[in-house]
Parts: sequence; structure tokens; C-alpha cells
Amino acid sequence: MTGTTTTIRLRLLALAALLLVAVLAAVLVDLPSAAQLRSRMDRVGWPGAVGFVAVYAAATLLPVPKNVFSIAAGAAFGLVTAVGLVLAGACLGAGVAFWIGRLLGRDGVVQLTGRRFARVDAVLVRQGFLAVLGLRLVPLVPFTALNYAAGLSAVRWSHYLTATALGIVPGTVALVALGAYGSTPASVPFVAAAVGLLALSALGVRAVRRHDRTSSVDQEG
Repeated sequence: MTGTTTTIRLRLLALAALLLVAVLAAVLVDLPSAAQLRSRMDRVGWPGAVGFVAVYAAATLLPVPKNVFSIAAGAAFGLVTAVGLVLAGACLGAGVAFWIGRLLGRDGVVQLTGRRFARVDAVLVRQGFLAVLGLRLVPLVPFTALNYAAGLSAVRWSHYLTATALGIVPGTVALVALGAYGSTPASVPFVAAAVGLLALSALGVRAVRRHDRTSSVDQEG
């Protein structure tokens, strides 16, 4: 088992644990309902939405879990609004990180992302736009590492941002739906979101295994 596959499996387990915690919290803990949270955010108005986008964009610059922010947005803003805010924050942060990566150079990016950079960089060199799109579709691929690595690749900024915006939609919708319908874990939207995330994660595991096998064959050849 490669280190990459082990990491992916650990993240898959973490995702399953997150879903379990969300269900248990909804059933056992007396949390404010989604309607109450949205009512509070309505009173805050547009500054709350702008503030969330700014915080999310800043979070994309650091190797911290972003899924929690997406789930929280679903609970606080509702499905449709939250999806728009998360996409805006993610794309803003990704666009900024792209140029930071170019300014820092390879050594600086390696210090920020560690061994993940080499793996992501190898894929970007070969496939460019399609690589960014594919890696964004798989939510287990480190978002921050790809942001900085893309800045050092030959991928155009406009192509990179377009691929990012398109690729993160499925995972974003699923995560936001978990928050939006978290108070009713037996509902169809919540179950569909959970199944969708697990399916995307399973595809990620399969893609990594296939990549590892291809790399092994290339090295042997």
C-alpha cells in the first residue's frame, strides 16, 4: 500500500466519521435549527455573506479543513445561497493562491505543501486544464496544494480558475446540503448528499490506485 493510498483511505474514514458526527449531533444535541440560524443571518444581512466569503477565501490559503466551512454555510444560509457563497470564496482564494505560488517559487510552495506538491505537479505537467478539472472533482485531493502547484505549472490562470469553478460544484453542493438538511438526517436531500460524497471519495481512491499502478509501470519500463 502506497503512502498516497493510505492518506486517501484515512480521509475517506474521516469523511465517514464527519457524517456520523453530523447525524448524532442532529439527533442527540439540542442545536439551533437551520431556520433559526438563517433567521439570524438574515438579520445580519449582506455583511455576513461578505464576511463568510472573505473567511473562506483566507482558509483556502492554508492547509486547514474547508469542509466544515461548507457544511456550516449550508446551515446558516440555506442550500442555494450557501453554494454561491462557498463557490465565490473558494474561487477567490484559489485565484489568489495561484499567483502566490508563482511569487513564492518552487521551494516556497514545497515548504507549504510538502510531498503533496510533487504528486500534484506531475499530473499538471501532463494534463493541464483536464487535470485541474479532474482533481477538483475529487474532494479528497488537497485543495490548497493544488492551488499553489497550479501557479507553478503551465496552466493558464483563466483555464485554471474555470476548471476550479466547474470541478468543485458537485462536492460543494453535497457538503452544503449536509449543513442545509443536517437537522433532518433521514431526509432525502441529506442522504443523497452523503451518498454523493462517499461516491466521489470512492472515485478518488480508485483514481489514486490507478495512478499508482501507472506510475509503477512507467518506472519499471
